[in-house]
Amino acid sequence: MQRLTIVVAAALILLGIISYAGVALGGDSPHWTALIPAFPGAALLLLGLLAGAFPAQRKHIMHVAMLIGVLVLAAGLGQGISGITGDPGAGAIVSLIMAAIALVFVIFGVRSFINARRGDNAKG
Repeated sequence: MQRLTIVVAAALILLGIISYAGVALGGDSPHWTALIPAFPGAALLLLGLLAGAFPAQRKHIMHVAMLIGVLVLAAGLGQGISGITGDPGAGAIVSLIMAAIALVFVIFGVRSFINARRGDNAKG
């Protein structure tokens, strides 16, 4: 789960950088909001690294990471759907991509939590 958190963090940071650069390359003046996916990505990166540094606290750190994943999923869907129903632009597409990345993270995270719980129950 720690590795997945770092990979998802890198994907979100890359998405933010690409969307910011895409606006700049499109001739428009880039706005900091194009970097929005990079902010939760940076938080997830920090949590992934902390989970490796503090193995005794890994479970708690991964729960916080999963909370961020759920919030990113909700925010991405909300912004993406509202953007598509209005005048769809690059922001709506980036929001939906961010939501898709978060959805994959949440699905694998829930599976990991279920497997960990089954392992704990098998031990006693």
